[in-house]
Amino acid sequence: MDGDTKKVFFSLYKEAEAKCMGYPLQQALTETESKLLYNQIFEATGLVIGWKSLKNFSLFVYNENAKEENPSIATLDTLARYVLNAPYTSETERKKNENHFPYWFKYKEEYLSNHKSFEANSKTKRHFSAFILIPLFLTIIIICFYFLPPPKANVFSTDFHSVNDESLTHDGWFVKDKDERFWNRRGEKIGMLSLYTLTGDNWLDTANQPKIKNLVLRKINTDCFTAEVHLQNFFPQQEWQQAGILLMEDTN
Repeated sequence: MDGDTKKVFFSLYKEAEAKCMGYPLQQALTETESKLLYNQIFEATGLVIGWKSLKNFSLFVYNENAKEENPSIATLDTLARYVLNAPYTSETERKKNENHFPYWFKYKEEYLSNHKSFEANSKTKRHFSAFILIPLFLTIIIICFYFLPPPKANVFSTDFHSVNDESLTHDGWFVKDKDERFWNRRGEKIGMLSLYTLTGDNWLDTANQPKIKNLVLRKINTDCFTAEVHLQNFFPQQEWQQAGILLMEDTN
């Protein structure tokens, strides 16, 4: 997260907290307060930000030694929608009509515009520094370009020829919400991972919490990537039987 975006995010998050609590906070949220903010955002916007993510954001904002967070643009847009009193929507409707995340960019533009005088003074100092440092940077770039090897792409693939726990863990995979009866059948077809459609869903509603049994997960440490999955012998007979890839901010 670059400097400007970090400043805007801090301001946005503090405004969201103050709107929920009724007064500005000076310290990180408790678990109860995080859950309250989660529910307030969901009821006002129709969109979800996990309460654990909100708590981690709070630690990042109020504790300079905390782990740096990097919220997605969708999450930033949800916070901005809450602060700016945007109309109620859903993830499906936002993807269909507002997938350019207008509320985040509107909030960011207004924030930076209001701090223009401060930025102008900072630019003067940066220009002076740049005048001195540009020749040095150019020299470093030339050296790196000609003498250092290009970075390797972080590529991984799993063929699931072996599906025992040790092999999966070694390849970076883990399983959430195990149903032992069906998980123990994962190796029935030799040379591949066999999974079964079980009762559960990844959508939040008033009656049920999102939960998918035997969800096979792997962490991806990058913002931009390509993913591909190969399926065999999947013939759904009901609309709710699904197979594929889920992209999640966290396992909650």
